[in-house]
Amino acid sequence: MEVLRAVLCLLCVSMATTERILILNFPMKSHTSEMRMIGEELVRNGHEVYAVLPPSFPGIDDLKAKSTIRYLTYEMIVPDMYTAYDNVEVSPDWMEDLIRMTFLDDVSVYNVDPYFPIMAFCTNPLSDKKLYHQLEELRFDLALIDGFMEIRCLYILAYKLGIPYVSQSTQYEPWLQRNPALPSFVPWPIGTGDYGYTEKMTFWQRLYNTYSLVKFTAFPGVEYLSDDLVRKYAPEKPLVSIDQLAARSLLWLMDMDVLIDFARPMMPHMVEVGGLTTKPAKPLSADLEKFVAGAEHGVIVASFGSLGSNLPSRVNKRLMAAFSRVPQRVVWAFPHDAPEETPANVLVLRWIPQNDLLGHNNTKLFITHCGANGQFEALYNAVPMIAMPLFGDQPYNALRAEYNGIGLQMNILEFTPDDLTKAIDRVIHGDYGRQIQRLSDIFRSRPLTPVQRSAYWIEHILEYGGDHLKSYALEMPWYEYLMLDILLFVLGIALIAVTLL
Repeated sequence: MEVLRAVLCLLCVSMATTERILILNFPMKSHTSEMRMIGEELVRNGHEVYAVLPPSFPGIDDLKAKSTIRYLTYEMIVPDMYTAYDNVEVSPDWMEDLIRMTFLDDVSVYNVDPYFPIMAFCTNPLSDKKLYHQLEELRFDLALIDGFMEIRCLYILAYKLGIPYVSQSTQYEPWLQRNPALPSFVPWPIGTGDYGYTEKMTFWQRLYNTYSLVKFTAFPGVEYLSDDLVRKYAPEKPLVSIDQLAARSLLWLMDMDVLIDFARPMMPHMVEVGGLTTKPAKPLSADLEKFVAGAEHGVIVASFGSLGSNLPSRVNKRLMAAFSRVPQRVVWAFPHDAPEETPANVLVLRWIPQNDLLGHNNTKLFITHCGANGQFEALYNAVPMIAMPLFGDQPYNALRAEYNGIGLQMNILEFTPDDLTKAIDRVIHGDYGRQIQRLSDIFRSRPLTPVQRSAYWIEHILEYGGDHLKSYALEMPWYEYLMLDILLFVLGIALIAVTLL
């Protein structure tokens, strides 16, 4: 199988011509990591790849020095989420407020405006004329744009430059992509994952699922993404809505995989590429290898992502209390100094090589906030999970893990140490390991990795364009797409017949 993959990669390289590609993504670590994997694969295939990030992005200097992608930065006209709160006192409970807002839909508890710093990721790059002229001179053949809802203003930059583009997205949006996805069996991930909606829904769940989908389609809730931004930053171009710009994507690379998600309709211009950060594990450092390999009962890896440093102190104390009671050793990514009372079986590190730890043959369990990248790395390495979601798509990811029998989900604010120790024992000694091993085998059996699959389809678009993949549904008026004219006609005929009778 590895030989076949190598041959296919060589074929891709030999068929490709050198093109210049621009990456525009939401500058969060997870989004940047996914785009970086695709970009570096395209560089390996002989293309020139540039990416744009703010100068405030954590680790930007390392990216410039180590990545084969050429990173460009823009002027910081207004502060972004990495600088906005440097001199502002933020409630110490803001993380707990965010979790409660996610699970209780109570926006009033969140006392920090989430849009102010994110809006800067639109204002800064779109306002920087020097950046625009630099990109214009480079004459890109294609752009790869993050389809994430909060950052769709970046489509304006590609539109202004006249660059054709494809999208990579974690969000499945049937209306935008003109997918005939009935809410009777396709759960809407935003707002319903918190309530435990799967593909098997009751009547009332299907009703609320339909409401959630329609509500999001009509009112996505990102007030700052006004179509006035197109008028302001691309005045020389015909006025097109931001949603229309997104819908013009020649291709959608979807951060999804049917192996751990619910089956749903996909149009020809949509490709599943879930697991972009998955890769074979590398050897651990000598000290870490000694700790992991020497664990008689195996190792538990615990990580809550970039926001793990903001968990309430009582949550950290409960986690530590639970870890001290289990026979396994625990490697915990904890972005603070190790507590003085850390037990001997717990190794606290500010940063961990997560994928390499998950790939170690002595790792038995992954305790995670259930970000998409971490979940796919657990799938790739066949490690079952205990999911403690925080916000965003994480409740939905936790739900699908439990539904597919590869993990359990727990409420991070309400669990007790006893709850967690019982869950650890249940997952390690239950059928979860066998189920995720089966799905991992299928995931690895495919001839192309998610990154190679992404590069293949991008090069396909570069060579042939994307018109042959797009449905006419993207051009239809909304009432024709929904067949309202047909329904009204049939209803009219029925009313006429009844009247005549």
